[in-house]
Amino acid sequence: MKRAFREFSLPFNAMFLYAEAMGGYALGLIYWLVISRLAGADVLGTVSAMASFAILLGTLIRAGIPAGVTRFLGRSYAQRDSKEFSTFFTTSLILFWGSSVLGIALVLFFRSQLQGLTGLPIAFLYLACVIAFFAEMSLIPKSAFIAVMRGQIIILSTMLGGAARLGIGIGLVLLGWGALGAGIGYAVLPGVSLALLLSFLVKGPIPLTQSRWALDVKAAKEVTKASLVSWLPAVVLAVGSQLGILMVHAIQGAAQTGLYFIAFAILNAVLAIPFSIGMILLPVLSGMPDGRKRLTWKGIKMGLAITVPVTVSLFLCSKAILGLLGSEFLLAGNALLLLLASAVLIPIVRGIETLAYAYGRYKNVLLIGLSTNIPRVLLYVALVPLQGADGAAFAFLGGTVIGFICSTIIASNIGIHLLWKQILLIFSLPIGISAVIYFLQVHWILGVLSVLGVSFIGYLKLKIITRKEIREITSSLSLEPILEKVWPFKALLGD
Repeated sequence: MKRAFREFSLPFNAMFLYAEAMGGYALGLIYWLVISRLAGADVLGTVSAMASFAILLGTLIRAGIPAGVTRFLGRSYAQRDSKEFSTFFTTSLILFWGSSVLGIALVLFFRSQLQGLTGLPIAFLYLACVIAFFAEMSLIPKSAFIAVMRGQIIILSTMLGGAARLGIGIGLVLLGWGALGAGIGYAVLPGVSLALLLSFLVKGPIPLTQSRWALDVKAAKEVTKASLVSWLPAVVLAVGSQLGILMVHAIQGAAQTGLYFIAFAILNAVLAIPFSIGMILLPVLSGMPDGRKRLTWKGIKMGLAITVPVTVSLFLCSKAILGLLGSEFLLAGNALLLLLASAVLIPIVRGIETLAYAYGRYKNVLLIGLSTNIPRVLLYVALVPLQGADGAAFAFLGGTVIGFICSTIIASNIGIHLLWKQILLIFSLPIGISAVIYFLQVHWILGVLSVLGVSFIGYLKLKIITRKEIREITSSLSLEPILEKVWPFKALLGD
């Protein structure tokens, strides 16, 4: 138990958070793939619509509080001011309880209207409220553990919660509980994670002994001010990404929703790469006196060099993956391809957004979010009634393209220069290889291995990604001590 509370250095904590994000994406994708295989598209569609409503509701009721309080907790812990730490922690919890009670009360009051808009049975609306509360409340103790450098506790709670979700959710489906069983299983992860985090808080090293469990007005004002900065962009993002699933469910029914959601889940697994890179880069960029633009470009380039070959590989094996889930999921092929087309643009959008946030240019962050997600919403309204899952996927792609254009304009205003020749090479290499493989009708397994292997070797040989750049970005993130423990870093990259 004592080892679990050990304080790690910043790079180790960054890797814990990266592993937690990637592990959460992986366990979530496995859960949806197994449920889709066992129960079919109808059950998957109902549960995924419930999950999307929970995510949207959770984003609204959190009011940005977990993100806003993190900097104050970190400052208090660095100064070893346990009283201030306790004050900000308890104040943020009280603020969250207030916002969540208000939000959930509104859902319950308008439950009939929401049931008509989403097409969800009333039991699933109630379950979504429980999921949203557990999931969002757990973000506050997570913020506390991030502030005190205990990222290992966060990944432990996520992995144990994910394992419990798989066991209980799949077990209930096998027992014949159908969509309700899968929905209860989905709720297990945030519930278990929250319980574990709170138990570690009671037994751990975080200084909560001086907590009065009362709202401190001054702390509340500071947390609220810091929270609103990140809350509105988060709401815009949640609406743009989750509304498509809810609209497909309300208009086209559960089966079409299941098809769209499985394609969307695969997309999210790919997007874990650029989003995790952005998550690690943000605190580093925020603390750098200079060199931010250069590091951001290297991060964008690294994200593209991983995301583009992976995305192109999925183009080659999309039918094989969907076919493993059942013949009905082959109908999601077009939606998956449209969504994957978005994936190759998002590393650039995410990188520019991260740099703007690090500079404190919150209007630019909001503008990127609005330019991406308002077109998505409008296209959802126009296309989902006509084309179902394919229409929602096209709407998502359309919004991504407009957001990409907006982000490149903002990049020019900030002064970061995107090297388009290198970007073109990053795209051309895997696409060219995949075209040859497709023309020769090579088996998809060999094709995927060829695209990934030849692309990464080609990037190094053409000096699109150099060993020096890899050393620089790992040095900026202080990752060498970690890499030296797991692979011969200096031997492979040279002195």
